[in-house]
Amino acid sequence: MISSRQEAALRSRRAFPVRGLARRAADFHWLCLILPLAYVVIPGGEVRDLVSMAAVQVLYAGYILVAHYRDGSRKTSVTSLLLDTWAMIAYIAFMMWQAGGHAAALVPLFLIPTVLSAIGHTRRLAIFHVVLMCGLMLLLRWPELNQQNAVRIVSELIVYGFLLVMIATLVGGFKLDNLLASGQLRRLMDRDELTGLLNMPAFNRLGSQVHQRSRRNGEPLSLMIVDIQNLNAVNDAQGMEAGNQVIKAVGSVITRMVRETDIAARFAGDEFILMLPSADRVKAEEIGQRLRNGVNQTTLELRGIVKKVAVNIGVSTYPRDGEALSELVQEANRAMYRDKELRRPRA
Repeated sequence: MISSRQEAALRSRRAFPVRGLARRAADFHWLCLILPLAYVVIPGGEVRDLVSMAAVQVLYAGYILVAHYRDGSRKTSVTSLLLDTWAMIAYIAFMMWQAGGHAAALVPLFLIPTVLSAIGHTRRLAIFHVVLMCGLMLLLRWPELNQQNAVRIVSELIVYGFLLVMIATLVGGFKLDNLLASGQLRRLMDRDELTGLLNMPAFNRLGSQVHQRSRRNGEPLSLMIVDIQNLNAVNDAQGMEAGNQVIKAVGSVITRMVRETDIAARFAGDEFILMLPSADRVKAEEIGQRLRNGVNQTTLELRGIVKKVAVNIGVSTYPRDGEALSELVQEANRAMYRDKELRRPRA
């Protein structure tokens, strides 16, 4: 479940994720370009200057082509989406000005940038754009105001402004719900079902990012592999369910002991892997000893038998034990087997 704090963080972000919106933004632009042409060909449609109107439409079409089709791999950013929204609002305002006394016929076009802004920006910015559009509508219809129709025009603008606010709020709400749902689904897919720790695909994805950042910044990085002692003997003597209880208990200790910046995952059946950013060899071994002590203090009652749990731990450190992440994993695994040999009971 997402906490209220996480939800508030999503709401207060500078902008919702807009990756992949490039094609949709271009579609919105073409819609804005084509719909005013329908007004021109409608009988009774009037414009101030057909030549300047055609010139602006050509310029607007050029903007769409350059901004959205110059590079086929273009991805929308927050800044580019903001420019798209402003360009759209400016174009619609110009077309309303061209319509003169019939500007009200083009007012519904403002629904398009409202939806685009609600999808790609924060709620506050979307509301700001709605207020901007309402101000432009009032300015463009100002010449129509007189004592007879002032109340009617202002009332229309208030109702239409309220409609835009509601649409922006609803679309933004749907977007937030989608983000929350996708975030919950991603977290479920990234977790090991038994322990609640990360699974290996998620660890590989996040670990690669941390590893690259450490190499780029020249910071230390340690890797730790934790192996549960004699888990196979527990499975053979008391069953898989008892073994699962031991795995869950060790996973719970790891969850409690690791730092917020650490990445912990279930590596295999009886093994766990931890990535410790900014931890040199001394710090990593200190964390490992603390983890070992925490596990040693754990006892489980398995089918009436009290069982103490113990682990073997191996540590590797970047760049001392390797440059590549795979090299660090191999060295930590070898160190874990050396620890296992040292702790194996002697005949």
